[in-house]
Amino acid sequence: MRLILFLTALSLGCNGTYGDSGELSTDDEPSESVEPADTDDPVEEDPAFDAEGFFQASCTGCHGADGTGTDSGPDLTGRVPSLSDDEVSDAILNGPGGMPSFSDTLDDTEVTELVDWLRAEFG
Repeated sequence: MRLILFLTALSLGCNGTYGDSGELSTDDEPSESVEPADTDDPVEEDPAFDAEGFFQASCTGCHGADGTGTDSGPDLTGRVPSLSDDEVSDAILNGPGGMPSFSDTLDDTEVTELVDWLRAEFG
């Protein structure tokens, strides 16, 4: 999602077009090789964060697919109900013990969605 936003911002910052010769032109009028956008195409929206998919891809290796834990990570079915949402968020962001930190991976909204999913799934 961040990559899509970055590419969008990058493309909005470009005021030039490429002509037939491959040269960048900054004229107000586009070169003849630039075709108008097809306005009938639907706008592709950013996909929503998939908390369950994130858990399956990033957490099951240690916590197990059913959240009951492994030798590498604790049982979430017992741990999540005993922690506040802030404590679960803190664990996700800071990675207690040997758990990796996801502070560079997830934004605040995604952390909240993951906490909500964990709460619904494990209590």
